[in-house]
Amino acid sequence: MWRKTAILLCVVLTSTVQAEDSCFVDDGLSNIARESSSLVNRIENWYEYIYDGRTAPVGYIEDGGNDMFDRGNRISIFENDTATVETYLEYNESYSFESFEFNSIANHPFVALLWVKNENLQRRSYRLEVSGNAGSDGSGSITTFSGNITLGLYSLQYEVFQISDAGDPSICEVYFLVTSEQNWNSTAPLTFEPSFGSSTDELENYVFITGTPRNVLLGYTLLSRLNGSLISESEIRNASIPVLMALRNVGIRPSCQEQQRGSCYVTDGLNMLAQNSSAIVSSIQDWHYYAYDGEIRPEGFILDGNKDIFDVGNKLSIIHDANGTFDGNVAYNQLYRFENIEFNSFTGYPFTALMWINSSRMSKTYGLKVSGDPGSDGYGFVSTYSGNFTTGSFVLQYEVFQISNATDATYATDPSICEVYFVLSSDAAWESIPPKILTADFSASTTYATDNRVYVSNVTGSILMGYMLFSSQRGREISENEIRSALTRVSGILQNVFYDLYDCLYESTTPPSTTPHPSSCGVSTIFTSTSGQLTSPGYPGDYFNRANCSWTISTYPGQILNVTFIDFALEHGGGCVYDNLTIFDGSRQETYCGDDKPETFISQNNTILIQFITDGSVVDRGFRLEWSSQVSSTPTTPPAIPTSDPYTPTTPSGTNTSGTCFVLSGASYFHSYRPLITSLPYWYSYDYDGLPSAKPSVILDGGLDMYDHGNRITLYKNGLAVVPVVYDELYRAKDFEFVSDKKGHPFFALLWVKNPYYERINYTIQVEGDAGADGRGSALNFSDRFENVNFTMEYKVFQVADTEDPTICEVYFLLSNYNWNSIKPDNFTASFGSETNHLNNSVTISGRPRRVLLGYTLLSKTSGRRFTELEISMLMRTVVQSLLNVHPLYDCPYDSTTPQPTTPQPPSCGEPTLLSLSSGQLFSPGYPGNYSDGISCNWTISTSPGKVWNVTFLEFALEHHSNCSYDNLVIFDGSEQRTYCGDAKQESFISQGNTIFIQFNTDGSVVNRGFLLEFFSQEQNSRPLSCPYFNRTKASERQSDWLCRYIRWRIEFMTKWQPAYKTWREKVRIPGTIPFNQCLNLNVVCRNSNQFRSYQDDYGCTIPFCQDGYYSGGPGIGDWVRDMDRWELFQNLWQESVSYEGICEG
Repeated sequence: MWRKTAILLCVVLTSTVQAEDSCFVDDGLSNIARESSSLVNRIENWYEYIYDGRTAPVGYIEDGGNDMFDRGNRISIFENDTATVETYLEYNESYSFESFEFNSIANHPFVALLWVKNENLQRRSYRLEVSGNAGSDGSGSITTFSGNITLGLYSLQYEVFQISDAGDPSICEVYFLVTSEQNWNSTAPLTFEPSFGSSTDELENYVFITGTPRNVLLGYTLLSRLNGSLISESEIRNASIPVLMALRNVGIRPSCQEQQRGSCYVTDGLNMLAQNSSAIVSSIQDWHYYAYDGEIRPEGFILDGNKDIFDVGNKLSIIHDANGTFDGNVAYNQLYRFENIEFNSFTGYPFTALMWINSSRMSKTYGLKVSGDPGSDGYGFVSTYSGNFTTGSFVLQYEVFQISNATDATYATDPSICEVYFVLSSDAAWESIPPKILTADFSASTTYATDNRVYVSNVTGSILMGYMLFSSQRGREISENEIRSALTRVSGILQNVFYDLYDCLYESTTPPSTTPHPSSCGVSTIFTSTSGQLTSPGYPGDYFNRANCSWTISTYPGQILNVTFIDFALEHGGGCVYDNLTIFDGSRQETYCGDDKPETFISQNNTILIQFITDGSVVDRGFRLEWSSQVSSTPTTPPAIPTSDPYTPTTPSGTNTSGTCFVLSGASYFHSYRPLITSLPYWYSYDYDGLPSAKPSVILDGGLDMYDHGNRITLYKNGLAVVPVVYDELYRAKDFEFVSDKKGHPFFALLWVKNPYYERINYTIQVEGDAGADGRGSALNFSDRFENVNFTMEYKVFQVADTEDPTICEVYFLLSNYNWNSIKPDNFTASFGSETNHLNNSVTISGRPRRVLLGYTLLSKTSGRRFTELEISMLMRTVVQSLLNVHPLYDCPYDSTTPQPTTPQPPSCGEPTLLSLSSGQLFSPGYPGNYSDGISCNWTISTSPGKVWNVTFLEFALEHHSNCSYDNLVIFDGSEQRTYCGDAKQESFISQGNTIFIQFNTDGSVVNRGFLLEFFSQEQNSRPLSCPYFNRTKASERQSDWLCRYIRWRIEFMTKWQPAYKTWREKVRIPGTIPFNQCLNLNVVCRNSNQFRSYQDDYGCTIPFCQDGYYSGGPGIGDWVRDMDRWELFQNLWQESVSYEGICEG
């Protein structure tokens, strides 16, 4: 059902001229609205004026609140000094003429756009006029000024008229002209001039352009400050930046064609909420990320939700008929269409369901029902309340049901369940009024089972009904202030949706859709593989409007990617400005559209970024492509060591220095993974504008006032400054290597701590500067860690956010790796300030750290958007993925014969895949999203003869069955077969031989997150590389645990600590043999006898061990304690020796 106020339908308002509508202005308004919060945040004490006049047939603001107007903001347009419409123009209404089009939006701020086509370059003039009566009634003062901004290929000129200091909210009229000769084929007008009045009572202001203007945009926006003081020129300039950034993403299209069936209001509304989910979640303290561990379809529900939030719950039904009866439970992520409603839901955070109601049947009742069994099982408390608030012309009413403080007899507290129901209405935007009857029927007397219902009746016009599931950890009750804060964000987001979306076309013969609509493409997806396939959302059906999808594909260093298009059908348009697919390959960029299948794309690098963008109209089948990797004909060479190297030791005679050092190898791998980081939504690529340019060591501004000056780095050792860091230079000493890199984004710095003599030492990385926020915004920090049996990653984050300037996000991290023979520091601490002006942050490691990597990287987003903890966690896993490729023998000097590292491999399905690697990762198709029904995947993983596989499960969640006969993962290892299912984390294992066969099968129903496993090869009789994860409730496995760790400690002692001690004795010429029982007689018994191995070190000591890490007998714990005590004794003597101090410091 189409409405007059649906501005995506361009309406021809003249009987004499009916040109094909272009709808350029509608796309421009759509993009500006998405940046509206960024725009108003740049005006201090922004005044949100009220649209209390009319939008049609004449648009005006009556008072605006606080006597801003007597009646004002009336819009007129003139072509060649002739009014195009006899009266003032309507708000939110599209006008189209032969040579131009016009539209406006009653949002905050109010915006009007006049797109001048004038394709025949005729000599014409155009005038945009705003008139009315100010509430100042002759008091106050007038200020006018002008300016211009250039961003890339786009230019914006502005003229400003402002009434301030009258006691009323200020009236600030900003008129602007945007051109782009290259992207819009603009012909600039001969003149762009204002005509401003001198009265603060009667207002009649306009700007006009003359000459032969073509493809230029004339615009107007209304700004205001609450206290009536002057809005400064710098504020207006800053507010103009998001306007220009929004408009430069608008493409020219020849006609405004009718929308195709596909993306509907609720679906696009959900997509925008999904893209802003982190902002909504941030309103709730201690948010609980419940798991979607039930079913998605045919009926959606959450089974447990993690930590017993439900027994089974969050089952939804909708009501849409005159009898008031509910349908059965609906599926998640599925679009339903009926005569007057659309319904869809989204399994994100928070879970959200939206129902768009467009009804003229006054007596009809609509509603939502949510039912289930909470995990509280009768414990806890129920609270209910309701409220409402108004933002502009929108009214949001809400009802809340909450179960909190559910602590059971075992003193376990379940996460809170907070169901939030709301109705959003708008007279100006949707021709609706708030429903007079909003009824909540809640299960207020029990926490055993819930059956909650919310109804609306007497619906006039169009309204939006919604439901969200909030939850807080440890059963904390979510306050009403938190809920109002979250709903305020929701209301703002949904208001930005209304004007550029449309109702689904309803066909009475079409039953509710059974095909799920594609979810949001807002989050970038990363593939690290040698081959795979990629399709547009919904393929082979039509893709949807307003899509913004990006995928990063990475393969081995030294290899390139072949991209072959199997199918291709996108909307056609000159310059591919409507729907397009773009491949970014380093500095190279290729853009495709139309229905001609592109030629095979061959990359120049091992990483490419693919981006798929669609506009607001016309959809098609989309694309399907395949990629594969091959060895590059142009071999890559490691980065050379910079010549400026004040800490480089004397190169030993005969040593090969043609290669790279550890940190330079690490920098090379980090650099290759950068596109996976910068593909994050809203990423900001700051400028490296520091001086002197020859040796930069600071970012002066960074662009858009990110800094006043900042990112100044100093390296400290034992509290003394070693060096103020110059970007891109390598610093080497006997105990460390350090390098930074500004040759791309993000900036990063790496400190490789060698500490060969196991000294007690501390290192500090300090980052200083002055933020462009100048005291505004928020200073935030948090820390986290993750690990597996071989590595540990710890990181600490500081960010300045919530300002109009780009975000400053400093991430410091510490990576230790068993395969590097790392010894962790005793402490990894951070010192973060609480200011958002002067920044002085640092991290320090202390103790006896050896062969660990301390790092720092600088992240940023546009308009002060926050980095969420989940985003940082994902990014740090990318960092680990890159840095674990570095071989531990890459210390300076470097041996070029060192084997090259490998890159993790993702899965492919169908034909069996052979992976001949030394290490990698394997995950189910779609991971970390759900796998699909009815698939069968096969992988054979093979390594060199004489080696075996060490396999670790990082995540595991398959459909459960007692015999694993539904979905299962089967590993064939020689004569042994291992079959896995369910959601319990599986134990690591060591293979019997050098080849294993892995098979993944799913049936026709119920899907889950799947699996992620790591594998690496090792010598069949090598020392144990890991101890498995144990269930610590079993005494036998506790014994196996400490036995495994003791054997591992013993081998580390023999290979690392004792040789260093021996070297020291020889240097200080202490006579005699090492006073230590070098070899111990150790007897161990393995749980599986075929896992028994022995390890012989350089001293001839034989140490027996169990290759899989499972022991059933061995040395007593007293032997371990005595062994360690003896070593501690000599270690203390070593540390306290004067000669030792001289050797280590010298």
